[in-house]
Amino acid sequence: MLPTGTALFQTAFQKSHATLPDKKEEVLLTCFHLIESVSIPKGVVMTDKGTADYTQYTAFIDLSKTQYYFRTYDNSQIITVKMPTSCDCTAKILSLGKLESPQIFHNLKGTSI
Repeated sequence: MLPTGTALFQTAFQKSHATLPDKKEEVLLTCFHLIESVSIPKGVVMTDKGTADYTQYTAFIDLSKTQYYFRTYDNSQIITVKMPTSCDCTAKILSLGKLESPQIFHNLKGTSI
């Protein structure tokens, strides 16, 4: 299921009005924040087979540095992978390995949850 036109319009509007940060890390955070408005949580959309259709991951690629940035549904920590700089068309598909890593919650000192 694709996001509705309203969500896409909202994302386009936000993109065109968001402040472009100077630092690469801040640009990445802005990109991930912009795309959140079209992310689908588990349970909102069910397929004909009774399974949940949801946003499993969100990713961006920095073509100038061949860096791949992503975060998964179960872990919002941004992970980065350096991609190969040359293409060997006979090579196997590049595996990123096991992507299931637990979300880490940090507790600030002197606070309780």
